[in-house]
Amino acid sequence: MSSKVLNYKGQIGSVDWDTETNCMYGQLMYINDLVTYEACSPAELQKEFEAAVDDYLETCSELGVEPNKPFKGSFNVRIGADLHKQIAFKAAEQDISINDAVTRAIAQYVEDDPQQKFLDNVNDQIRKHVYQASLYASSVHKVRETRPSTPDWSEPFEGLTSTYSIKVGRVVNEH
Repeated sequence: MSSKVLNYKGQIGSVDWDTETNCMYGQLMYINDLVTYEACSPAELQKEFEAAVDDYLETCSELGVEPNKPFKGSFNVRIGADLHKQIAFKAAEQDISINDAVTRAIAQYVEDDPQQKFLDNVNDQIRKHVYQASLYASSVHKVRETRPSTPDWSEPFEGLTSTYSIKVGRVVNEH
């Protein structure tokens, strides 16, 4: 999975590419100070980012100041008038504030999506069954190669625990 941000010790840093120098660079995001880093490979950029974070946190400690916290817990959102009306009505129906409705929606967005987990599970099950079906088809093909092309259906055949015969289009158990 690729990412356009780096994470380390609660700090987030950007990742950008300079096509002229063929080097990567970035800066710590969501802080009031300017802290930058650069390197010519992703592994080196990660090391430089971590060193920059360590230096930033050490400098804050030496100065006796609290490192900038990336987020305060509030932000402004601009949405269209229709969506604003819809969320206001929906929140009123549920007897919650618009803020609570938005908080719930964002929490659901950033959490692991249960619908996606369900779909991933279904996909895994389908892959498993397709694989098993392909193994079965392969084994049936091998069995058909060793048997005569047209079986004699008047002869009894063995089941798992009983002998069966086909009589007038139906299977009859002959214990």
